[in-house]
Amino acid sequence: MAYLFDDIRYAFRLLLKNPAFTLISVLALALGIGANTVIFSAFNAIMLRPLPYNNPDRIVLVWDSYPPLNVKKIGVTYANVMDWKQRNDVFETLAMYQAASNTTFNLSGIAGPERIQGTLATGDFFRVLGVSPLMGRAITADDEQQGRNHVVVVGFNLWQRYFGGDTSLIGKTIKLNDEDYSIIGVMPQGFEFPSGSEMPPGQQFASATELWAPMVAPTTAAAQNDRNTRYLRTIARLKPGVTVEKAQAEMTAIVAKLEQEHPDTNQGIRSVVLTMRENQVGELRPAMIVLLSAVGFVLLIGCANIANLLLSRAAVRRKEFSIRRALGASRGRIFQQLLTESLLLALIGGIAGLLLSLLAIHFLIAFAPGNIPRLNEISLDPKVLLFTILISLLTGVLFGMAPALHLSKPNLQEDIKEGGRSVAGSGQNRLRGLLVMSEVALVFVLLIAAGLMIRSFRRLLDVSPGFNPSGVLTARVTLPNRPYPAKKKTIFYDQALDKIAHQPGVKHAAIVRDLPFSGTDPRLGFYVEGRPQDQNNGVTYRYRIISPDYFSVMGIPVENGRIFTEYDDENSQSVVIINETCAKQQWPNQNPIGQVILSPGGFAPARSVVIGVVGDVRFGGLDSPTDVEVYYPYHQIPDQFMNAGMGSAAIVVRTSGNPLDFAENIRQQIGSIDKDVPVSSILTLEDLLSNSVAPRRFNLLLLAVFAGVALTLAAVGIYGVISYWVAQRTREIGVRMALGAQISDIFKLVIFQAMSIVLIGLGIGLIVSLGLAQFMSSTFSGLLFGVKALDPITFASVATLLAAVALFACYVPAKRAVKVEPTVALRTE
Repeated sequence: MAYLFDDIRYAFRLLLKNPAFTLISVLALALGIGANTVIFSAFNAIMLRPLPYNNPDRIVLVWDSYPPLNVKKIGVTYANVMDWKQRNDVFETLAMYQAASNTTFNLSGIAGPERIQGTLATGDFFRVLGVSPLMGRAITADDEQQGRNHVVVVGFNLWQRYFGGDTSLIGKTIKLNDEDYSIIGVMPQGFEFPSGSEMPPGQQFASATELWAPMVAPTTAAAQNDRNTRYLRTIARLKPGVTVEKAQAEMTAIVAKLEQEHPDTNQGIRSVVLTMRENQVGELRPAMIVLLSAVGFVLLIGCANIANLLLSRAAVRRKEFSIRRALGASRGRIFQQLLTESLLLALIGGIAGLLLSLLAIHFLIAFAPGNIPRLNEISLDPKVLLFTILISLLTGVLFGMAPALHLSKPNLQEDIKEGGRSVAGSGQNRLRGLLVMSEVALVFVLLIAAGLMIRSFRRLLDVSPGFNPSGVLTARVTLPNRPYPAKKKTIFYDQALDKIAHQPGVKHAAIVRDLPFSGTDPRLGFYVEGRPQDQNNGVTYRYRIISPDYFSVMGIPVENGRIFTEYDDENSQSVVIINETCAKQQWPNQNPIGQVILSPGGFAPARSVVIGVVGDVRFGGLDSPTDVEVYYPYHQIPDQFMNAGMGSAAIVVRTSGNPLDFAENIRQQIGSIDKDVPVSSILTLEDLLSNSVAPRRFNLLLLAVFAGVALTLAAVGIYGVISYWVAQRTREIGVRMALGAQISDIFKLVIFQAMSIVLIGLGIGLIVSLGLAQFMSSTFSGLLFGVKALDPITFASVATLLAAVALFACYVPAKRAVKVEPTVALRTE
């Protein structure tokens, strides 16, 4: 340690004396360390940083699942949750909430109508989360009673944006859905649950929650015993000492018992207990691990390049350290000096990488899709800074160890006798070759991962969504219940469609309750008339509520029968249209037209005749399987469902020009009917489709960038090694040419030696990639779509690309070798 500051000063002088070497090394390190810092900062914010709740590890979400259809998370029913409450011994508190499209509110009275994402929650909701209001109070069980439920808690952002941060807000009255609500509390900044991926599967693009109102307890016996309508979400706090595994085991037993007691509604239903963090990021973990591995590979490749550069310098400095040893310097003293130089270089590269990561994080947040939770919280906090320092030091040790070991044990007699010439032994050349092999192997593995994801994404884009998104604009309107009971909702939608459909440039206009890729997944059950109404014949299906022109707007093909018309109203026979999957499952090798389906529960017509069959739509996403879907005309929906379920609907418009040009026109037409009804979520159907694949596209983009950087670094490494090898063997090449060797012979010699190293590296990379591909196939199957992990096209393409890049990197040194003049080469001795 006594010589540490002397070693640092000396290392600084050497770096300044060799600016080209320093610049190249710092750039390689900055890329590797910067990439690692960016991805780790994202990993830290998303996966490691504590959630903003009290004892967040004890907070769990309890979902139902339906394994027969591979549905992993679905909403729960009121009656089932009440049974959970009574029978469990693992939850300290259990609360219910609604967070779907029908829990939006029209806020009016101050700055014009604004659609606000809200949540209806039971009184224990905030107690489960352990978060207290910044001002006022939270919702309590008393607020769940009809007549006492017109109270609301507002979010911090809404308080600042809409109410100007008014500190006297508590107790004031606002209008939500044209009804008066009293503000009882303001939540602290950052509290937005539920939002983002905390929403049900697929609702990733929903807005953050900005207000919370009480969920009224059902008052009728039918509603209290409802086990069909899965509109609720459940969140609970575990008792002290209770593990998630124990809670899962108990819920599995409770749900199995309910299946026996209520087979008509609970058959096949299972329970899933997830921690808050697992619910948020469980599906992101595979992609994050792949990205962390990718940037780790980039850093290792950079280390190999710098180690090769240091070995090149070692040949020049051999005599320097031989003289030091001759004058009495110990091997440990020389090792310390060399390692200090490497660590100093690594720290400079780390600082450069840190600065680079600041810019990269800004772009990461700006271009990332909106479904990644807490991404806006990415920052260089102390944990990230410590990670950067540690990885910089580790990097310095990695690339500095080999040259330090090599130079700290010089051959005094031989090195001094060489008179300072740059001579490298066979051991050093073998080490340089091993470093290049390692680079090629690492790049091969990284390119395989990127290639599989590229092929997978290409296959995903080739999947037909089942509709034509071109030229379609979508927008959502939300109607409050008090001024718009069931019949008036129908009249409003009729007027809106009539006005919009007659605008210039509009081909067709329609409404639908739930758009494809919107994230909602409403389900009901039906039986086929003439079959026994038991658990073996019940069908769980997705229901769609539409207007007659919906299929024309969306471009969904009609395979059989007819579509709805304006005559399919409340005065005519109840009719439905089914998709191809439904037709094939329920009436294989039969004509389903004229068949009758029976829907218990009162949320759909009790008896409906099938009048048509349309093509399947990938409703949940391009990578989701098709499922049974049934379409209802909105004129025939029972009043109770129109009141509860059709308060919000999407307007879809097919246009002859740019769809976004009609956005203001839609606002004007809706405003001409009712100025207090806001129009929100305006975007094209193409954007909606693009958003659905945004996470995969973003992950692919990052991985492709890292793979490209790694490939470039590997090409530079191969070029550097072969260039050094040619310079080292200049005299040998001259002798060969003097003895009659042809230019083609020298060219082949250089290419053969270089490509032999590359091919060995490819072989190692192939073996490692085969093992990793099997691991990805079993563990990270969700990352791939339509492509096997051992895809031969990907492996062949990557091997060819890497070999071609390596051959190109060898070409320039090989051309330089054949230009060696024998007489000049011989005089170098």
